Amino acid sequence: MPLAVTALGGRQSARTLHFFITWLLVFFLVVHVAMIVLAGFWSRMRAMITGRVVVSPEAE
Repeated sequence: MPLAVTALGGRQSARTLHFFITWLLVFFLVVHVAMIVLAGFWSRMRAMITGRVVVSPEAE
């Protein structure tokens, strides 16, 4: 995609931008996977599939 490379200021600029955006996406993924694990994977999956949330008596 020569037009995209030119628009980004050359090959090195495109590589640098690609590198940083890739790491931002990896960080985003890791943070969201950690949030799912901390929230309780199986309860979240069950809630997404069935549409019902099981609330423990201690949480009320």
